[in-house]
Amino acid sequence: MPSETNETGPGIPGKRPIEPQRPAGGGRAVLLSLSLVGGLAILAVVLFAISPLAPRPATVQEVAREIVLVDWGEFRPEPRERLLYIAGTLLLPFSLLGSYLGVRRFLGTPFGSLLSGRIAPAAAWLWTALVPFLVVSAALAEDPPKMKVYLPGGPLSVIVALVLAAALAICADRFREKRSRLLTAALAGLAGILLLGILFFSVIGPEHIRNWPIFWVSFNAVFYSVVQVCLGRALLIDFVNQYGLYPHLLEPFLRVVGLGVYSFTVLMGLLTCAAYACFYRFLARETDETLGFLGLATMVFFGYAAFRVASHDLYLQYQPLRILFPALAVIAARSFAHRPTRGRATGLAALGAVALIWNTETGLVVLAAGLLLPAYDALLRRRPRELPARLFLGVAAAAGVFGAFTLYLRLRYGGFPDWPKLLAPAKAFYLAGAFMVPMPFYGLWVPIVVIYAAALLLAAAALVEGEQTPRARLYFFLPVLGLGVFTYYQGRSVLDALMMASYPAILLLALFADDLRRRLSPGVVTAERVLAGTLLFVLVFSLPCLATVAPSWYGSIAEKVRVTREGRADIVMQDAQFLRRFFRPGEKVLIASYTSGLYHALTETTNPLDIPGDSELLYLRDIDKQIAYLDTLPAPAVIDKTTINQGYFEACIRRYPASLRSPSGNLAILRRSP
Repeated sequence: MPSETNETGPGIPGKRPIEPQRPAGGGRAVLLSLSLVGGLAILAVVLFAISPLAPRPATVQEVAREIVLVDWGEFRPEPRERLLYIAGTLLLPFSLLGSYLGVRRFLGTPFGSLLSGRIAPAAAWLWTALVPFLVVSAALAEDPPKMKVYLPGGPLSVIVALVLAAALAICADRFREKRSRLLTAALAGLAGILLLGILFFSVIGPEHIRNWPIFWVSFNAVFYSVVQVCLGRALLIDFVNQYGLYPHLLEPFLRVVGLGVYSFTVLMGLLTCAAYACFYRFLARETDETLGFLGLATMVFFGYAAFRVASHDLYLQYQPLRILFPALAVIAARSFAHRPTRGRATGLAALGAVALIWNTETGLVVLAAGLLLPAYDALLRRRPRELPARLFLGVAAAAGVFGAFTLYLRLRYGGFPDWPKLLAPAKAFYLAGAFMVPMPFYGLWVPIVVIYAAALLLAAAALVEGEQTPRARLYFFLPVLGLGVFTYYQGRSVLDALMMASYPAILLLALFADDLRRRLSPGVVTAERVLAGTLLFVLVFSLPCLATVAPSWYGSIAEKVRVTREGRADIVMQDAQFLRRFFRPGEKVLIASYTSGLYHALTETTNPLDIPGDSELLYLRDIDKQIAYLDTLPAPAVIDKTTINQGYFEACIRRYPASLRSPSGNLAILRRSP
C-alpha cells in the first residue's frame, strides 16, 4: 500500500516539504465542513445572479433550417442550464478556495477558536448523518421505475449491503494490519470474473443483429464509420461521423484480424475490460485490493450491468468510446501524482490529444485535465514560475500529436482533415438542443457534485497548507475529470447517463473511505468510523445488486451462444446475403438503412456520399444529398423500408421498375431500366 507521506517530488533535492499549518482533529472537521458549505453557498449566489444572462434559446423554426428531427418534441434547448453548468464548473474551485481561506482566517480568531471547540464534536456527527440523508433523499427524488433498475432485490439488497458494510467496518483494522495473499488472489479472481462477464456480453455476430432500435440507433452508429474507414475512406476528408476519429485508431487491429461483427465487438469488449481494469489497478494500488474490488464492482453495476441487463443494448457509444481514455488518464495521473516530472506532465497532455482524436467529447475533458494537473502541481510545490513552461510543453505536445495525425491523413488519403467538422454533432445536440433532457432540480446528481466539491476542497486545502502529497494531486485531477464528463448527463439528463458518467465520483468515494480508515482508532466507535461505514455501504451495495442481476446477465450471454450454435440467419442476415449476390467488393453503393454498417461490411462496399450513416443523419443538408442521389440514381442504390418513409420507399420502386426486392421485402435495390 503506498504511503501518503509529504513529498517534494523528484528534481528538488535537499528541500524539505512545507509543514501543514491547518487545525488538526476536530478543528479540521469544522474547517472543512464550514468551507464546503460556504463555498457551495457562494457559488449558488453567483449562479443565481448570472442566470438572467443566459442567451435566448433557439426556436424550432431556426433549428429546422439545418436539423431534421422525426419528433420535434425531442427538441429541448437548454441555454440557461448550459450557462449555469459551465460557469459553475469554472467557478467552483475558486469559491471553495476563497471559502477555505475565509473560514481558516475566522477560526484563527479567539471567537472562531472558541466556536470551533464547541461545535467540533457535532461537526463530524453532522456529516455522518447528512451523507445517508443526501443519498437516500436524492434517490427518492428520481423516477421510481428508473430507480428500480438500479435497486434490484429491493429491501433485501439493502439489508445484505448493511450487514456486509458493518462487517467490513468492524474488521477494517484487521484488513489494514494483515494483508492476506489468499484474499488478494480471491478479489483479483472476482474482478476477473466481472471483466469476463463484460467481454462475453459485448461479443455478438451478424446473426444476432435484428431490426430493433438498439441496433439502428446504437450499434450501427458506431460500427458504420469503422466499416467505411477499414474499406479505405477517411473521416473528415471523405465523410463525417458523430463520435470522433476512433475508427482510424481501430483500423490497424481490424486489418490484422479481419473486419467483421465478431472481430469488432471482441475488440470493443476488450477495450471496455481494459478501461475497467485500469480503474481497478488504480484503486488497488492507491488504496488496497478490498476497496479496489468494491470500487470496480460499483462502477460495473451502476455504470454497465444494470442498464445493459435491462435494455440488452451494447451501447458502445459510452463503453468503451467515452471511458477508455479517461481510464488511461487516471492511471497516467496517478503516475504523475507520485512522481511529478516534466516528462510525465508532457505525457498527460499527449494522451489528452490522442483522446481528443479518439472521441471529441471526452477527449476535450482528458486534455484539459491533463494540462491543469501539472499547473496545479506547480502551485502546490510553490513554483508558480513553472506554470507558463508547463502549459507550453503540454500544449506543444498536444499540437505535435495533432500535427502528426494530420500529416498521416494527408500522406495516406491525399487530403487534409476538415477539423471543424468534429464539432458538428455538438452543435446539433448540445447547442441546438436536439434530444436533450433538462436536469431535475434535485436528484442523484446532487451527491455526485458534492463529492466533486469535497475533493476539490481537499485539493484547495492542500494547496493552502503546502501538503505536497500524491493524494492532494489526485483530489484535484479526479473532480476536474468528473465535472468534465458530467457534461454527458447535463445535456441529456436521464438516470442512465448519470450512472455511466459517475465513475470519477466512485473512485473518489473509495479514496475518501481509505482516508477515513487510515485515521481510525482501533476498537473506538467514532463519527469517522460511522462515516467510513456509510461510504463502505455505498460501495458494498453493488455486491447484492450484482448477485441479483447475474442470472439475467449471464443468461443473455448463454442466449447469444445458443443463437450462434443454431446458425439460423435472421431477416437482416438474409437481406445481407441477398445484397452480396448483386454487388462486388470495392463497389460504391448508397445503402439507406439503419443497418448499413452490417450491409457494407458483408458486401465490402462503401458509401459514395460524404455523409454520415443513416443512424447519424441529423443535418438537412446530408439528407438532401441522399434524396438527390436517389432521385438521379447515377448508380444502383439500396433502400430499407424500416428506415425511410414508407410512402417514399414505394414511390422509389414505382419510379424504377427494374428494382429488385429482397425476399423479406424490407430491402429494395433501385436500378434504372436498361
